[in-house]
Formats: sequence, structure tokens, C-alpha cells
Amino acid sequence: MHKPKTGRLIIHVGDHKLESTELQTALATQRVSLVGQSLYYPGNSDHTSLYHQWKQKDASTLNTLSRGIQNVSADATILSGEWLEDAPARFLKSVLDSHLAATCEDYKIITYVRPHAARFIATRVEQIKSGFHPEETLDQFFERSLANKRFFYAPRYTDWRSTFNDAFAVRPLIETQLKGGSIVTDFMTTVADGQPFEVAESATTDPKLNLRDLMVLKLVHRRTKSLDRADHIGLGRSIARHMSALGNFESEPLRIHKSLAEAIAKAYREDAQAMDSLLFGGKKVLEAELDRAIDTALPQPQSLRPADHLSADERRTILALADMVHEVSGNGKNWNVHFRKAHAAALAN
Repeated sequence: MHKPKTGRLIIHVGDHKLESTELQTALATQRVSLVGQSLYYPGNSDHTSLYHQWKQKDASTLNTLSRGIQNVSADATILSGEWLEDAPARFLKSVLDSHLAATCEDYKIITYVRPHAARFIATRVEQIKSGFHPEETLDQFFERSLANKRFFYAPRYTDWRSTFNDAFAVRPLIETQLKGGSIVTDFMTTVADGQPFEVAESATTDPKLNLRDLMVLKLVHRRTKSLDRADHIGLGRSIARHMSALGNFESEPLRIHKSLAEAIAKAYREDAQAMDSLLFGGKKVLEAELDRAIDTALPQPQSLRPADHLSADERRTILALADMVHEVSGNGKNWNVHFRKAHAAALAN
């Protein structure tokens, strides 16, 4: 017998580096709720793996997810995976139409867009944390980004809007424009659509790394460069989590300098204008942020040399600890899995 449709399906699709971990942790730990309505968030983390399974046409995963949604029969079901940013809109629509749309009364796609300069910096911070291109300057990263056509939003968002029409909602990740000043409250405001909801207070789960922290990570990755990429990601994430738990000491964050801010504005202004026209009714939202980035930029580039931020004694201690990590990494233990499990356990607590 065919089961009746359940409530709404909401899919959060990113983008990357837009505080997705904060949102996913709040959902997975049930720190958000709809007053008088049931809310279902499958699993205890994110749903990034679904995209990779869907790409492989893994029908069993989709069928299991569909049955789970129908069995719970919640008023609202939420899925979240920032890797869906990379999915063609028509691909996700075909998945919805063939498997998931039949489980719900309607669905909505929600995404967040971060201003170009802020996304640029957030991405570079993540790369340093993960050991990617550790010696690259911000100017070099900018040139590489342009060569790879990164951070051009309009073509992708035009595709998503034309595919999903009014079922596609976009919010700017700008603190002054977020409801309640946080992505969690802002997201739930969109989900609730005028109905009451509750958000429990919680500590941030996305470590905010300052420049000294990044130089520590640079030294560690440099010293352990023979580790494979997955281990570098796990190691960087683990160190960042422990740094965050110990609190932030006074140090400036990674910031762009004026000549780079001007270059970013020149490269992405047309894209920002197109996005403002497409998504924000012509109001200067992303374009205004390009100009603000110029106004608040540093006059000169920051030094990204660890020796300029850490004393000789500090560097010695960091290198000794990095050597120890390198040594134990060869004992047969799958450290990437270890770090990933430790990270998930820390978020759950």
C-alpha cells in the first residue's frame, strides 16, 4: 500500500565555508525545534555523503532515506550538505522528482551566499588549516582562483533559480542581515515561514582561527608533508578544534590588503551586480560588500611567515610536536578515521 506524503522537505545546499557546521550541529543535536510541529533531521552529522552516493546512482541509499522520511512522518524534514553546492541543479531536481518528492507535500532548497572577499578569505583560511598550498600568498591564491574561475556565483545561481523557481531561497551570509545575527536563527526563520520556533543557545562549533593559529598549522603541515591529503585535513581539523577549546588569544585574523581588495572588486563586480539583480531585487548587497572590503582592507599585506609571528622557542616546540605526530602516524593506525571520529564526538558533546 502506498504511504501518504509527509510534511515539507527542506534541503540546505551550502555554500562551502558558510558556517554550515554550526547549522548542522544545531540540527543534529536537536538544539532547534518547531513549536507545535515535529522536525526530523536524519543522522548525527551532515548529508554530504548523499551527493557522492547519488552521483554513483546508488538507489539503495535514496530508497532508505525515502523510507526513513515516510516512517518518521514529520511536519518538516531537513537535509544539509554543503557539497551539494557542486551539484548541477537539474541533477538534484531529478533526484527529488524520482525519489524524494513523493515522500513530502512540497520541498524548498535553501542556500547562503557569502560576499566575494569574505568567501575568498574563509576559503584560504580553510586551505591553510588543511595543509593545501601552505606557502601560497593571498595574491597567488587570487590568481589561482581566477584561473580556475572560482567564486563566480551568477551562472550557478541562475541555473538553480531557473530550475527550482520559488522553491529556491537564497540568504546572504552577512552578519547584519542574518535574523538574530546567526545562521541557525536565520535558517530556522526561513524554515518556519512565520510559525514559532525555538533555538537553544550553544557554543560555536566552527573554530575561528587567528593569524598565529594559522602559522602554527602551517609549521605542522610543513613538517608532516609526507602525510596523505586526508590525514592533513583530519590533523588540521583536530588541531583547530583543540585550539578553539582553549580560547582565542589576542591576534589579528587573516585579512586582505587594499591592492588585493581592489583586484577582487574589479574581478567580481559584474558577478556581484548580476547576483544582486537576480536574487536581491537590484539592491546592492554583494556589490556593496566589495566596496566595504576595500574600505576596511589593510594598507599592506600581512606577513605569512611563521617566524614573524612565533618566537624561536615556540617554533621549536611546535616542530617537536609535529615530529611526534609524524612518528606515530606510521604505526598502522588510520589517523584520518581517528580524527574524524574524534571531531564527530566533540560536536555531539
